Amino acid sequence: MAHKPHEFTLAGLTTTSRSDRYDLLIVGCGPAGLSAADRASEKGLRVALVDPKPLNVWRNNYGVWVDEFEALGLGDCFSNVWPKARVVLDDDDPNGIQLDRAYGQVDRIKLKVRPEWAFPNQAARCLQPRS
Repeated sequence: MAHKPHEFTLAGLTTTSRSDRYDLLIVGCGPAGLSAADRASEKGLRVALVDPKPLNVWRNNYGVWVDEFEALGLGDCFSNVWPKARVVLDDDDPNGIQLDRAYGQVDRIKLKVRPEWAFPNQAARCLQPRS
C-alpha cells in the first residue's frame, strides 16, 4: 500500500548546498537519526541528516517505556498508553511476566513535528535533495 507524505512543514528542512560543510552525516531522518543528530549537535558537531523523502510517513510502530520518554520531555507524543506491560519470552510460559511499568505507543506525527527537531543551535540540519 502506498503511503502519502505528511502534509506539514518539517522545521529545519533545507536543500543541500555544495558550500555546506558538516562534521557528521547521518542517513535517515527517522527517530534514530534525529536522536543521534541531536546528541552529536549537543557535543558541538555540525550535523547533517540526509533523507530523500523526509516528509514520508514513518511506517514502523514504535513502542517505548513511558517513564523514559517522559524523562526526555516527550510525554505528549503518545497515541496509546497502557499502565502495565507483559513480557512473554517463550512458549513454556505463555502468561509471561507482568511488569508494573507503563508502556506507550508513539504518535509518529506528534514526534516528527516536535520543535526540538529544528535544532535551534543550527548545528544540525535535515537535508532534502534538490528536485
